[in-house]
Amino acid sequence: MFELGQEAIESYLARRRQDAVEIAHAREARDWNVIERIGHQIKGNGAMFGYPELSCVGKGLEDSARAHDPVGVQQYLIELKNWLTIH
Repeated sequence: MFELGQEAIESYLARRRQDAVEIAHAREARDWNVIERIGHQIKGNGAMFGYPELSCVGKGLEDSARAHDPVGVQQYLIELKNWLTIH
């Protein structure tokens, strides 16, 4: 496994913060495709950046979007935001 520099990690976390904003907007608009795409990306790259728990959140977002489940999306969005506050 390779070491990621602090700048790369900070950039990654900044992108996830922007994702949280985009997911909130997409949830309001019921844009399931946007939420599914972002969830899929988070699921795929969370573990790569050393955050396997974030991959689980991404999977939850992806699955909730596929099911057109606004409550599920909201729950995982809250998890994402809570996770971001401690990282």
